[in-house]
Amino acid sequence: MHEFGRIIRVLGDRSSVRLEHLVVVQDVGGSNPLGHPNKIELMQNLLDAAQLKDAQNLLPDWEISGESLFRIFVFKNFVEAFDFMTAISLIAENMNHHPDWSNVYNKVEVRLSTHDSGGVTSLDVDLALSMDSLFIKE
Repeated sequence: MHEFGRIIRVLGDRSSVRLEHLVVVQDVGGSNPLGHPNKIELMQNLLDAAQLKDAQNLLPDWEISGESLFRIFVFKNFVEAFDFMTAISLIAENMNHHPDWSNVYNKVEVRLSTHDSGGVTSLDVDLALSMDSLFIKE
């Protein structure tokens, strides 16, 4: 059995806001029926009211509630929208945190929530910041 590992990431310092992200994983040995190693992943901590307010300062173009982050991105055409989704898909996969999103022609609607935790965590803020950094306003 492996020891608990901790990864702590402090998000950027826009308006001197600091949010923390903590992931703890324990390898409990063996494998489940699908052949994947058995691991216990502890849930992410939900952001409290003050952290949600800080997140709103970091993400002014997003609608933010305790349940989710929401934004619509509008591009020149379908190709630009799809390119954006492709770039974000690689980031999301690397984070092991995937958006709920849809695409119709030049619009990408995104809703971020950490389902295992039942609301918004720093993972959602991280992914939203990544999306904002790749989006170029016309």
